[in-house]
Amino acid sequence: MGVSLDQPESDKKWLTQHQQEFPTLSDVDYAVSDLYNFPGFPAVVLIDERGVIRGYWEGPVPIQDLEAALKKLIPVG
Repeated sequence: MGVSLDQPESDKKWLTQHQQEFPTLSDVDYAVSDLYNFPGFPAVVLIDERGVIRGYWEGPVPIQDLEAALKKLIPVG
């Protein structure tokens, strides 16, 4: 899920232009970003089912880094 600080109309336009299809939450009142104290944007934050941050990257994320972090969290079986 994505979180954006932009207005929903801007989010939808950007996501469509960049062919991104993941759900995106509009955080125009900064509730989510304040809750997790995000230091910068754009960022990728990996949050587990209990709400604990398990990974944080600012800017572009190498796919192998994200895959390695996910493998640690998601049991394969």
